[in-house]
Amino acid sequence: MAISALSPKTTSIVADCTVQSFPGADGLAAPPAQRKPAGPQPVQVSVADAPPYLRRSYILTGYPAARTYGTAAYHTLCGYNNETLNAWTMIVGLVAMTWMYFAARAWFPSENTAFLVFLLSAICHTPFSIGLHCFTGVSVNTRDRWRVLDIGMIATCCVPRGAALAWYVFSQPLFYYVFVLALALDYMYCLLSIMYWRGLSHDIPKKVIAKDLAMLVSVYPLPVLLAGVQETLVLGAAGPALKLYLGMAASLLLAAYLYAEHIPECWHPGRFDRFGNSHQIMHILVIGEYALEWLFMCHMAGKHAISA
Repeated sequence: MAISALSPKTTSIVADCTVQSFPGADGLAAPPAQRKPAGPQPVQVSVADAPPYLRRSYILTGYPAARTYGTAAYHTLCGYNNETLNAWTMIVGLVAMTWMYFAARAWFPSENTAFLVFLLSAICHTPFSIGLHCFTGVSVNTRDRWRVLDIGMIATCCVPRGAALAWYVFSQPLFYYVFVLALALDYMYCLLSIMYWRGLSHDIPKKVIAKDLAMLVSVYPLPVLLAGVQETLVLGAAGPALKLYLGMAASLLLAAYLYAEHIPECWHPGRFDRFGNSHQIMHILVIGEYALEWLFMCHMAGKHAISA
């Protein structure tokens, strides 16, 4: 008898039985085409399989997929996903910063305090940036937590970093302490505005993040500009301090622009997934800017040693 000839109630019962008789229904084994492949969970996924919070514009492959802290750190630092070089550029930068400190300590043994404050203000942030890149694939909450720590430490460390740069610039202690206090209040305001008024969720556009970071790093190098203006007035031409400041400003502006505009990955999506993308270039430019700050410290320490 055809199903269409049965009563509506009977038709429903037969239809239900027919559906349940297929493999895969009610706990029965699914056909081979529907079964998930056996084996360990992948440690990298493409953009199609990555959770939405991980996806970045023009990055198509290499997203970290490890779900525990240990495996995430191992596969990022010892593997090759699209966060590996982000983490390693920070690690190499940390090593370079430490070398700069010991080199300056050997050249200017009497100026150890200023260079030590300068080193600590930079490296205190670095572990949180490394953690962000190592653990970003664990979960969205983990990613957001480490981003808060990363941005928060950038703002916090800018205060002693600016104080170190101003060490040789303000001849009067009162001016120096007023500058450091103003710097601390400014960064407290910036940090509160970023964390609590805008928030640090995973869906903030990169242009907004670049703008926030530019706001954070645009204030503390002002002593370098002041020293450059003073030298220019004395020499009648641009001195080393002003040239270093212009180099610092150019490095930070270029880093923010490339990061915000996704250059160069926007030109060839998928080609720069693991190597040469805007985030890695931004790290390199920021480390180069730190080196220019260190050269300014050496320049001012040399002048201080000569005048002493």
